[in-house]
Amino acid sequence: FSAQQLWDWKELKHLVILGLPITMQLSGELLAFFFLNIMVGWLGVNALAVQQIVWQCNLMVLMIPMGGAQACTILVAQALGAGDTLAVKKIGLAGLLLITSLIAMVSALYLFKPYLIIGLFLNVQDASNMQIMHLAVVILAIAAFSQVADGIRNLTLGVLRGIKDIWSPMWLNTCVLFLFSLPLAYILG
Repeated sequence: FSAQQLWDWKELKHLVILGLPITMQLSGELLAFFFLNIMVGWLGVNALAVQQIVWQCNLMVLMIPMGGAQACTILVAQALGAGDTLAVKKIGLAGLLLITSLIAMVSALYLFKPYLIIGLFLNVQDASNMQIMHLAVVILAIAAFSQVADGIRNLTLGVLRGIKDIWSPMWLNTCVLFLFSLPLAYILG
């Protein structure tokens, strides 16, 4: 490698054009989570404790659709590059089925065995944790359904990136987060 190869301005420009909306989308999500955590803190220490339990679980589960989305991005781009538009649809649907199935299993755990999850973070035998546990059960039930929707959203974003549609997912995601999700979280809180 030479310095000239490393600083190929045409390729760097291409990287920035593709990477900027993806960076803006992911940064927007982190900013929304930042505001959400602040709002939960307004509700008190117990709510913040529950937020941390659910947040840790959701972050682990989020890696399933994120990995699937990355795989779909690559496979869709390769299929599109090969001119196989039928494969693009098949890849998207297969990814959707796989991700939805895996997250549905985790959601079932959230719904039917919440104390198993909560017990990783709290002593479920301690009566002083009763209020936190009750709230955690409710929030895990909500998360069970939102995880499925979030998984589908993440996978779909990956497929769109594979066909080089990077701006519409960024705008859609930003609008959903800041015009719907955060205001709804505030109202429900």
